[in-house]
Amino acid sequence: MPKKAIKKPPVQGASALFFTSLHDLVRTHGDLSAASIGERIPRSRQAVYRALAGPQLPSQRITGEIARAVGCTEEQVENLLALWADAVGEKRTSTPPVRTWPDLSESERATDRSSSIRNFGRQLTILREESGLTVREVARRTDSSASTIGGYFAGRHLPPRQYLMALLQAMGRPSSDVEHWLQLLNEARAGRNSPPADGTAK
Repeated sequence: MPKKAIKKPPVQGASALFFTSLHDLVRTHGDLSAASIGERIPRSRQAVYRALAGPQLPSQRITGEIARAVGCTEEQVENLLALWADAVGEKRTSTPPVRTWPDLSESERATDRSSSIRNFGRQLTILREESGLTVREVARRTDSSASTIGGYFAGRHLPPRQYLMALLQAMGRPSSDVEHWLQLLNEARAGRNSPPADGTAK
């Protein structure tokens, strides 16, 4: 059975440089199929294919696993991971900044809490994409329905505190991250852009 060609994803900037380098390394080290690479790691063919095809960035872990599986030197692996880190950093900085209370019109202030929930969902989504997991995979790891989990990532509603901690664990985040994310959750619940109790702007 012929190997299924994997096209480079339609991304730009640092992400494009990362995927170009990843594809070049795979091609110059035997041009193995996703299934063959998966057998060496081991990972499923689908997981390897998603990592190579994008457009979401794979996790740092699977990036290193793929590079080593095809026979890259440690120097090549380090260079590839440096490109991965650049792409992740670019993605984080390109996320639209949250507007502060004085910047909002009266109608925007009325819906500010909804905006805060959506922003929280976007940040959770970036975390999930960095982990290399799909919504369904996170749902399986937390023993939850994909529709419930998808609502958290889409910013339709906020997870309970204990649920958020389970999500962070499922996505492989260290315990040191929990306090930061609980703070973000509290800010989203209160309406991150809301003015303080004395009526002055933040």
